[in-house]
Amino acid sequence: MWNLLKELNAQGRLTSTQAVLCAPTMPPEELYDLERDPHEIDNLAGSPKHREILERLRAALEDWIPKTDDKGGIMEPPDVVRRKGLTRPWEIPTQRPSVMQESNQFAVSAGGSQCQCAVPVQCSVG
Repeated sequence: MWNLLKELNAQGRLTSTQAVLCAPTMPPEELYDLERDPHEIDNLAGSPKHREILERLRAALEDWIPKTDDKGGIMEPPDVVRRKGLTRPWEIPTQRPSVMQESNQFAVSAGGSQCQCAVPVQCSVG
């Protein structure tokens, strides 16, 4: 599904509401009226009318974080940030996979991880 969304977004075929899902970053804060907007389309965080609610929720969050030992405020290690959510080694930027042939086995390696296939296959690593 996500690959289709990215493809449709690249083709300019998503509505502005749908394209938000493909944005490179999320807004710093989000606030939704779930009774009126159950699909969380209209972000009210910047609305002056909802400022008091947002401030109350911010305070509740600031109180909750130390009480629960939440780690969300701790910066991610640089390698995690660089991966931008990618978990497969061959998808991670700057780690270009290399293809090696050893007898009848092929191995694709990147960053210390390996996947081996017992059957020779045609590999094209871009």
